[in-house]
Amino acid sequence: MPLLQVDDLRVSFAGVHALQGASFAVDPGTVTALIGPNGAGKTTAFNCISRVVAPRSGSIHFNGTDLLRQRPSELVRLGIARTFQHAALFESLDVLDNIRVGAEAERTKGSASQVGDVLDLLGLAEHAHDDVAGLPLGSRKRVELARALASRPSLLLLDEPAGGLTHQEVMEIRDVLLSIRRELGVAILIVEHHMAMIMSMSDHVVVLAGGRQISSGTPEEIRNDPEVIKVYLGAGDEQL
Repeated sequence: MPLLQVDDLRVSFAGVHALQGASFAVDPGTVTALIGPNGAGKTTAFNCISRVVAPRSGSIHFNGTDLLRQRPSELVRLGIARTFQHAALFESLDVLDNIRVGAEAERTKGSASQVGDVLDLLGLAEHAHDDVAGLPLGSRKRVELARALASRPSLLLLDEPAGGLTHQEVMEIRDVLLSIRRELGVAILIVEHHMAMIMSMSDHVVVLAGGRQISSGTPEEIRNDPEVIKVYLGAGDEQL
């Protein structure tokens, strides 16, 4: 049974169809990617799942719960955590206290050992007492990821975690995410433009274009799909 099930999601903004019938699922402990050119509807889908945007029609179920009946504040309790394209950190706090915020939001309250485990997993232990305001972008993204993990989610929503990073940092964050899946069993739904990263870490890929879902399958199936190739070449985005 899928952990997350999205069916026939439709969203319009002032007559513009941002999503036109997107349907996909995320199985427990797997990595699913949402890809597509700018304006494809990826972030809109994310915002529907995280209850920032209300769809015109369709359904979203998480672990048997109807998410469209839930408030955004209920998502952490249910087991969903999200990061953003631009790391949203508490600039006045150090690394440790930023992560503690996530642990305090956790359904059964986080422990000191839990926070320590997350620091170790993300390679942040030596920076625990550094102010986040002075950290480079790659480290800031790790702190936001660590804070999300501290809430002990079953599903992690990642919005462009590789944005703005160097190639080496992109591959490092990919390896971190694969470690998270392997060691914690967390399912990941990721929006990302870095195709080398996506194709080397995903179990399933969903392709959106102009609000429509044009393809869905394994990375190899997506890489060889003529319609996907046409969309990417036409958009001038990074090639598959």
